Amino acid sequence: MATDMVLDYEGEEWIGLEATRVKTTASDFIMDCPTRHEGKPGLRRALVHDQSDGLTINYGNDYPGGVTLNDAQVQLKVHLHIGRVPALPRHAVVGELYAVNCMPMEAELRESALTSIAQAMSGEGRAKTPLNRVLAMARDTIASSQPDISLWLCIGTDSLGLARWQRIALTDVVVGTL
Repeated sequence: MATDMVLDYEGEEWIGLEATRVKTTASDFIMDCPTRHEGKPGLRRALVHDQSDGLTINYGNDYPGGVTLNDAQVQLKVHLHIGRVPALPRHAVVGELYAVNCMPMEAELRESALTSIAQAMSGEGRAKTPLNRVLAMARDTIASSQPDISLWLCIGTDSLGLARWQRIALTDVVVGTL
């Protein structure tokens, strides 16, 4: 495809870029319509290639009206944590969402499997379970130790400025059908 930059695109006072891709080496894309300003004057950084090599929308909260996403599909980054209690960031802003995947520690899995084996072999008031069934139960115990994915919302900070988090309750797990 040939590329072109068209001024007064379609007679609508637009600039048209006709290309397969648009590349820039700039760190900030600033979009500013002074007639739509509400609140503080200053920069209006719509997109910023930030210092963490991430893409930030509405950098520095430059748009007092915030960001609106219509008909959006959002995929959150899920942070892996080994252990049952999630490690949450000490610093966050109100409204920040944080997803955590808590994976049981290997020792916890072994203990759970050994408990299942001991219970099965003891019989506890019934006939003892055959060894092949005991081993199958241990395998099932380990396989059923699924990671615990939880979603957290920052609700503010404490007197020391540390983030306070509240877990968002998730419902039953279902299998996708689309």
